[in-house]
Amino acid sequence: MEYIRNEDVLVLIVDDNKNNLYIIAEVLHRSGSQVMTSTDGPHALEMAQERPPDIILLDIMMPGMDGFEVCRRLWMMDAIKSVPVIFLSAKDEDTNIETGLEAGGTDYITKPFHETVLLARIRAHVERGYDMRKYQNCEELI
Repeated sequence: MEYIRNEDVLVLIVDDNKNNLYIIAEVLHRSGSQVMTSTDGPHALEMAQERPPDIILLDIMMPGMDGFEVCRRLWMMDAIKSVPVIFLSAKDEDTNIETGLEAGGTDYITKPFHETVLLARIRAHVERGYDMRKYQNCEELI
């Protein structure tokens, strides 16, 4: 597995609660990561299409389009479907976790979260995703 520097990691955070966005973005900024934020699903989809992130942190409960639907739509975008999605939600029921993973999520973290756990999971999924994309690109050349 190749080591990726935090400052090379672009994270898209999607949460309709601006206070949550600020807290999560602050944690990621302190770790050195680059951050994009969105308060709704449609805008997040546009942002991801324009500048594909390395990972997406996605809230479930948002007005209009919920996080599950955002994740399903991300899976339909060729340039984005290999990007890991971590659901970050206050909902901790097994059915929500199962629905999130079935919608295409890579992981699920409940709020309130521990900074070290969030950062470790981001790093693990970004590195694993990077290695998988690199391997897929090599297969395409064969």
